[in-house]
Amino acid sequence: ARELMENTIASASTSSGWGRLQAHISAGKGETNKQDALTNINIAVHVLSGPATQKRMNVFRICLDSIQGVGVLGEQDVVDIAEHVELIELLSNYRKTVQNQCDTSFLFFVRELFPAMLSGIYGNAHEAGRLPLLINSFRCCETLLMRGGTNVAEMTALQNYIESSLEREIIQPLCRDIETDLRIHLHSARIVGIAEVNPFKNGVRDLSFFTNLPAMRMLNYRIDIKSRVEDYLNQTFHNHTAIALHNWKSYTEMRNLAIEKYGLHLSEIELPSQTLEQGLDVLELMRNIHVFVSRYTYNLNTQCFVEKLSAALDRKHLNTISIRHVANSIRTHGTGITHTTINFAYQYLAQRFQIFNQFLFDDHIRSQLMKEARMVQAEMKAKSDAIKLSSKQGGYLTSMVDDKFEYPVERALRLMRDIRKLGLTEDGSSFIDQFRVLVTEIGNALGFVRMVRLGAMHYSTNASKFVPSAYAKMSKQSPVFEAEGTSDVTKRAFKNLENELEALSTNGTEGADYFQVLVSVFSAELRGEGNAHLNDFYLILPALTMSAAENMLAAKEKLNRRGKESQTATFTDDGFALGIAYLLSVLDQHEAFDALQWFASTSQYFNDEEKRAEQDANAGSYGILGRSSEETQKLKVKLARIAALREEFVHLKHSMIGAKTFVHF
Repeated sequence: ARELMENTIASASTSSGWGRLQAHISAGKGETNKQDALTNINIAVHVLSGPATQKRMNVFRICLDSIQGVGVLGEQDVVDIAEHVELIELLSNYRKTVQNQCDTSFLFFVRELFPAMLSGIYGNAHEAGRLPLLINSFRCCETLLMRGGTNVAEMTALQNYIESSLEREIIQPLCRDIETDLRIHLHSARIVGIAEVNPFKNGVRDLSFFTNLPAMRMLNYRIDIKSRVEDYLNQTFHNHTAIALHNWKSYTEMRNLAIEKYGLHLSEIELPSQTLEQGLDVLELMRNIHVFVSRYTYNLNTQCFVEKLSAALDRKHLNTISIRHVANSIRTHGTGITHTTINFAYQYLAQRFQIFNQFLFDDHIRSQLMKEARMVQAEMKAKSDAIKLSSKQGGYLTSMVDDKFEYPVERALRLMRDIRKLGLTEDGSSFIDQFRVLVTEIGNALGFVRMVRLGAMHYSTNASKFVPSAYAKMSKQSPVFEAEGTSDVTKRAFKNLENELEALSTNGTEGADYFQVLVSVFSAELRGEGNAHLNDFYLILPALTMSAAENMLAAKEKLNRRGKESQTATFTDDGFALGIAYLLSVLDQHEAFDALQWFASTSQYFNDEEKRAEQDANAGSYGILGRSSEETQKLKVKLARIAALREEFVHLKHSMIGAKTFVHF
């Protein structure tokens, strides 16, 4: 436009050009209208020489109107200059124009659509880039409220509405979905088939689009979605680890996955992987000993109790009770709980012996045991007659006669079947299974007594380290404290010290006759003539041990299973062996049971079963191709079961021998 104006001036002036025109105007020569037009042109040129502000554009338009009235410029020149002026004004006001066109303050009247828009964006993770634009659009509602002169309360209400909608529709679902994804990713790597991950079938929902968004400006502050998710995961992982410290490794791996998949830099879980705690209170277990013996299994070798899976369905771990826990409880409650243990154990055993007596007094059980007793007596008489006959004949035939009677395993199996015919409970247990549980609970109670005694010894041993070595040389009648001038308070204090140190030194051996007390207190009554039906108790032990071996084998097989079947899984149950040894001691039937040679009979039985299985397999007709894979697998399974039962009986035999050493006197 400036160039066009200059060209117009040059064509309207004399041959001397622009300089002479300026001199002509300043001298006041020429026509007045023409001089005014040239002056306006001069002003317009100077206006166009500076920045295109709104004030300059207004002056330029006035000058242009004056010039058009004189007729100095042609029509086409006026049109061209007007177009250029409009372009200049458009460029000078582009900020305001863009602001007016992008003003979305009208969304205040349809703000109820904001949560639905957020939900739509979250449903399509690849459109996460629209989220900052949507929030900026609703931020313009602030301008509308400010123009209307609103108060602070309404501004705060709008801010809370936007924040709560964003929290409810984006942040909270995002935190939960990322946590769920991390858990599924971790568990699918450990447990096959727990989650089906097929990107071609189910698609891939990449939530990292949201975590990679930059911080977004709200009305009065900025919000960072990535930081909010990090805070949520940090708090969740810390709380869950604090509740169950054994899960620290899982949450550490989830933390590493969060860094790898979503770029979330989580804090270290500053919690120990283990904890030093006192464990379960032995005093509470003692008061509820009837519940304790039914929910825990006893291990004779390690001297500990392990909680059953069925008693810990709401937890991911099993509680254990060991000598260390007993020592901690004694340190808390004092050594007096050892005597309280005997009292509670006695009361519990008295109740159990009533059920024990009723079971063996039942007519069906008594008839079965009497039948077994007649068979044993007949077999032993036949053995004795054979030995006498061979001794009369003399020679080497005497040494060839086997004088040992072995109770047949077939008789034990038949006794199990006969008792099973008497009826079953709702869970499929027979009467002999319930009797086995009764014997096991009696053994668990005795195991608890033994563990409390050993815990007292452990406590005394640790506490003895603080006893001065000079105490052994001190006399109970020390002349220092018998001297004149010693107060009575000092003498009593010294006497109390003497008593405590003496109790500490003897507490390790005190109570060594606990089992003898529990045996003698019941033996006098149960060995009487009024309980003659208990004399055949040892004859039910072959069937009882066979039931225990099969039950333990089934429980061990369930250790690797999951679901409802795994609730009865266990790996130890030495309370049964301890219960048998204790009952045989109370009834004085150790020799009678040993005369059955039961464990030797089972060993021979399993050897014969292995040979019979191999012979049956070899006797089959398999044709040219030999034994089929199915037949081979059946043979392996049968031989493996026989070997497992043999191992269970060997373990039971040694457990009974070990239990017999401290209950048989």
